[in-house]
Amino acid sequence: MAKSTKSSNWGVSRGAGVSGEVGLGGRATQYEFRNFDTGENFSFLFGSMGLGISVGLSGAQKLLIKAAQRVFKLKKATSSLSASSYKKITVNRPFSAEDLDLSRGAEMAAGATAVVGVSWTRISAMPFWTSSAPTSGAIVNNDWFTAQDVFGADLGAGASAALQPYGIWMLVD
Repeated sequence: MAKSTKSSNWGVSRGAGVSGEVGLGGRATQYEFRNFDTGENFSFLFGSMGLGISVGLSGAQKLLIKAAQRVFKLKKATSSLSASSYKKITVNRPFSAEDLDLSRGAEMAAGATAVVGVSWTRISAMPFWTSSAPTSGAIVNNDWFTAQDVFGADLGAGASAALQPYGIWMLVD
């Protein structure tokens, strides 16, 4: 059980995000991945740039839960989500948390939050050295996962509609 354990059995949950763009801009979104084979959780920051219209902060509820757990020492902060809180993703090639770290990716996002709101993102990841990004719906064998939808309820403020074809996954735990 380690960051190097490859698996085809992964789940993902979207955490907090911050964005700012009108036309060309950037986003940073926190995702938590769960290796269902080992039961381990890994927190990733996905930084991306592309086109869209967005401004805001979303997903604050997970940050508040983790902060409360740390302050009140309720339980380990990385266990704030149960296994059922993760959406199972379709994996094209088995990967480990180490493989995903510093790999390329893409993100599409849409949502609206005014205190409470909803969001949708579609995420992809591929090894850094591949020659091109996978096409949605195409049969691929060079990427970790393609066009996986992640829906969520948010606390925060903002609105977004963005296509971020250039991004990088960064392991933060």
